[in-house]
Amino acid sequence: MMTSVGMGFTALSTTLMELMACRFMVGVGGSFQITGAQLYLTDISSKANRARTIGTNVIAFNAGTLLGPAIGGYLAQQFGLHAPFYFVA
Repeated sequence: MMTSVGMGFTALSTTLMELMACRFMVGVGGSFQITGAQLYLTDISSKANRARTIGTNVIAFNAGTLLGPAIGGYLAQQFGLHAPFYFVA
């Protein structure tokens, strides 16, 4: 929730200070999501399957890190600099 709200406000920001504050909020929200996801996956998986479950999560996270800039760049080029933030929010 915090990440989505931060992304929405990032898309609406008009000054550098607003942009920095919103990106800070996105970073805090993202860190909560990553930590929460790891804890949840550890809780729901059996000990025998835990490495596979967390490994799949890490692969998905890295795929997002790899593909995100390309998708964001395309959206920014086609629809303007605010478009990637609206898309993520």
